Amino acid sequence: LLSSKRFLMLMYAKDKKFDESAKLGKSIISSQPENLQYLVEFMNVMIDKGQEKDLENYLTKQIKDSTTVKPVTLNIGLALLFQHQGKIREAIELLEPIETPQDVRISFALGNLYMQSKQYVNAAKSFNLIVKTNNKLINAWIQLLEALFNAEQYPLALEKSKEALVIFPNEPTLEFKNTRLLLKNNKIDDAKKKIAALKLENATDPSLKLLNGELALVERKYELAVNDLSAFYQSTPSFELAKMLARALQELKRPTEGAVYLEQELLKLPSRFVETHYVAEYLANNDLFAKSAKYYESMLEAYPEHFTTLNNYANLLIKMEKYQQAYEIANKALEINTTSPFALDTVGWSLFMQDKPADSFVYIKKANEMLPDNVEIQFHLIENYIKLNDSKNADSLLKQITAKSPKDKQLYERLKSML
Repeated sequence: LLSSKRFLMLMYAKDKKFDESAKLGKSIISSQPENLQYLVEFMNVMIDKGQEKDLENYLTKQIKDSTTVKPVTLNIGLALLFQHQGKIREAIELLEPIETPQDVRISFALGNLYMQSKQYVNAAKSFNLIVKTNNKLINAWIQLLEALFNAEQYPLALEKSKEALVIFPNEPTLEFKNTRLLLKNNKIDDAKKKIAALKLENATDPSLKLLNGELALVERKYELAVNDLSAFYQSTPSFELAKMLARALQELKRPTEGAVYLEQELLKLPSRFVETHYVAEYLANNDLFAKSAKYYESMLEAYPEHFTTLNNYANLLIKMEKYQQAYEIANKALEINTTSPFALDTVGWSLFMQDKPADSFVYIKKANEMLPDNVEIQFHLIENYIKLNDSKNADSLLKQITAKSPKDKQLYERLKSML
């Protein structure tokens, strides 16, 4: 009888007879409230009918009236509706209290919501709960690896990929992810063997372009990296891939081309705050100051009191030699987070660049006390000591610094020559 009702519900929906379809759907849900497939089909009917609000009210009432203490399926259904409506936070808040190892459906739904909201560590916890409960669900393994990869927890992700391959030996998606993780963990020889094996299996597999491109990046063969990654990008563009291309192009002294990839992918993202920060920093680090400033200004229009945006923008303004404006923006950041050594340093450096070393010293000395091993703050403090004719402390601090990057080494030598 139930299967007949379900068939009729779907047929009515197909014929656009939504009222009849919805009536049957409610009857089915009343008798089978824990059948998620039936619930989702009924929800689709209501959404197609344009009655999302009625559906939300119906599900809320069903949950309230349920004799079950925690009607899991109905809560998942309501969370899926919230997700469809873009209410991700509300959906997460609905499912978090009822997540349990006994019902992987909740963890799948919650994990996907976490992924959508870029809460990758939480997503990994949900997917890991699934594989601990049932390690034969390959989709859970794949999503766990994706979450850990996005969270940049590469060593743990590599170990999990090995565990998955024991259960699903030679599974193509897992082999691909395992190879990428070998590269992320700098296990170059192992990665090369995997890539060679994948090439023997299918030399025309487009994913080989990505793997070869990532390998070239690790080996600092940037021209080769651009060739392979751009070839893969033609068929599978993404912001992640744009970041890799931008990095290689930056190393080849072609940052403007890298910016093109980043900006065109940025426009495709529905939620882009974190990625906008990345693009703004990339532009600033490659002396494309005016374009970078536009991104920071647009972010501050939307989030005028966002600490990191304020502090980063102030640093950019210093590079643009707009020192007073930089001081004002940095001071606003410091008001929001009064204990941040980064904001203290930015305020101090903006004052130093206005030839106010005594005022600058107060802020930068405090920042150095809070972050004594930060090389940039150390350099700023040394510049202050030199400007204040305190060569003894300047020399003492300089001797404590280990300059690693070419930029830091160059600055180290410049300061050394001033003493």
